[in-house]
Amino acid sequence: MQTSKSIINIETSCSNDGKHRYLLYRRWNKSLPSACIIMLNPNSNDTLDSDLTSILVQNNIVKLGYGSIRIVNLYSYVTTKLQFKWQSDEELTDEDNDTIIKQSADSSDTVILAWGSISDNNKRVSKRIEAILESIISNKDKFRYISDGKKTGLHPLTPSIRKEWKLVPYERA
Repeated sequence: MQTSKSIINIETSCSNDGKHRYLLYRRWNKSLPSACIIMLNPNSNDTLDSDLTSILVQNNIVKLGYGSIRIVNLYSYVTTKLQFKWQSDEELTDEDNDTIIKQSADSSDTVILAWGSISDNNKRVSKRIEAILESIISNKDKFRYISDGKKTGLHPLTPSIRKEWKLVPYERA
């Protein structure tokens, strides 16, 4: 019989009212490289209650040989679905979120841009992406997209990449 044990350190950074999650950090091996992934928005601020996206992110990051992941989002508001029609950008995020995104990008070996294709049809999201990318442009050599070998810029829930990611260099359009 073989027994295997792992310890995963999990931290979250949230607003005092719990409406915004700025960071979900998981570390299982500090001797391996670290990654930061930027997605759209969190749907939980709980350290132990993982959603499918967070599980897929961690599983794929482990397979790629990383020892930790910093999950940050363009919008920090905790919800299962953003309501762009009814909510302003000020309601959906704040300056603490931008600060944490920058700190996370600066302190990671790889920065994965994984918000999917939402910016193709949403000018607000596209503008937000540009602002975030500009704030972390000093890390551009670390930027990567998730790819299935055919398409790039995929979100972790995309069926073709749920079990295996390929990271490809970011190319600004």
